[in-house]
Amino acid sequence: MEIWTQIQWLAGVVGGVIYFGIGALWYGPLFGKAWMKEKGMGENPEPPKLVLFIITVILQMIVGCSLLIFISLFEIGSSLSGMLMGLYISLGFVATTVGVNGVYNNMSLKLFAIDAGYHVIGFTAAGAFIGWWV
Repeated sequence: MEIWTQIQWLAGVVGGVIYFGIGALWYGPLFGKAWMKEKGMGENPEPPKLVLFIITVILQMIVGCSLLIFISLFEIGSSLSGMLMGLYISLGFVATTVGVNGVYNNMSLKLFAIDAGYHVIGFTAAGAFIGWWV
C-alpha cells in the first residue's frame, strides 16, 4: 500500500487538464463541425452550460490520476513509455467501449472515429506527460 503515499498526484491532475485541453481543440476547431453534423445538432446549437465543462474537467482529472496509478504500478519513468501506456489503455478499454455503445446507439463510423479518436489522443498525450513527470 506504500504506492498511494508515493504517487505524485499533481501529475495525474495536470494530465487530466491536458486531456481536457485536447478536447477543447478536438471538439472545437479540429472536428467540431463534423461532430455536430454527425450528432444532428445543426449549424448553431445552444452553447454548453459551464457546469458541463466543470464536470468534464473533474472526470478527466480522475482519468489522469487513474492513468498515473497504472504508470506508477508499472514503474514507468519515461515520456515514451507513458505515451504507450496511454495508447494501449485507450485502444484496449476506451475506444472499444465507445464502439460497444456506438453499436447500440446507431453511431456512424465517422462519429465513432471522432469520439474514440479523441480519447486515444487524449490518453496518449496525458500518458506521455505523466510518464515524463514521474
